[in-house]
Amino acid sequence: MVEENVEPINATLVSVSVLWACAQLGCLDLGRWIYDNYIISGKVELAVNLGNAFIEMYAKGGDLDYLMRWEREM
Repeated sequence: MVEENVEPINATLVSVSVLWACAQLGCLDLGRWIYDNYIISGKVELAVNLGNAFIEMYAKGGDLDYLMRWEREM
């Protein structure tokens, strides 16, 4: 998506299961990159379903410290 200059929408990150794949594979760095580059930058709005996907990713990835910090920022 980045190489093709395609901007994702909320559904792309959740429905296509990008964050689910990050959770299953333990790719927390990619999940953090998605958060920084799309949520923090304002390109994608943090809706409930996307927030839940991030929570699941951090929990399944075992990064509970980051999860707790992230939840406080919500």
